[in-house]
Amino acid sequence: MNDINAVLEWTRYLKEGYYKGEKPKLLPDKTFLMLFYSISTRTRISFETAMTELGGHAQFLESKTTLLDAGESIKDTAKAMARYAQGIGIRLLEPGVGNKVIREYANHVKIPVINMADDRFHPCQGLGDIFTLIEKMGDVRNKKFLVTWAYSNNPRS
Repeated sequence: MNDINAVLEWTRYLKEGYYKGEKPKLLPDKTFLMLFYSISTRTRISFETAMTELGGHAQFLESKTTLLDAGESIKDTAKAMARYAQGIGIRLLEPGVGNKVIREYANHVKIPVINMADDRFHPCQGLGDIFTLIEKMGDVRNKKFLVTWAYSNNPRS
């Protein structure tokens, strides 16, 4: 819970600063690779914008534009990505596969790997939801919520 509280505190600090016109460049000259097995409009825009606002650069990759389909292993792909970037984000919604594959990437590198949504979790969205609930409602401990997520088998989701 301490990690979540730290993330929420940073979120509050950055949001308050943003609306005061303060945009700390916390990631100057850093590159974040975004590997999309499953495309998304909002995820791509939000991560690219965040990296720009923090002084870094986000690079968009679709899995089909890599050598993964030609037989390159996740291990080799992850190691190559880690040579050129300071962080990797992956979005893979394929049922029964997404979370496992994202964890496999993380096992092969020493840089942060961020789950931008998988078949089991959507952690960045969840943290954003928690932040908004606290911001709008105050203390949410011991309150019950129903959260739904509409999953789509549409390959363009």
